[in-house]
Amino acid sequence: HHAVLYVRERDDPWLRSAKPGVYFTAEGASGRTKSDILAVYTPGSGAVHLPPGMAKLIPAGADLILQIHY
Repeated sequence: HHAVLYVRERDDPWLRSAKPGVYFTAEGASGRTKSDILAVYTPGSGAVHLPPGMAKLIPAGADLILQIHY
């Protein structure tokens, strides 16, 4: 269906109960995130091309959270 890659900053409490390296499902997880979206992928979609010199900030200490829907 699709995948979203979020940048969760160090002080964001969103999904903090998930343990690194352990399978986690967000069913019943509460709260919303203010995290920035780094990338979105949908099967069949084209690549994203950014202008030269443009970048996305990933702050030091941030986590990358991959959300996948099937």
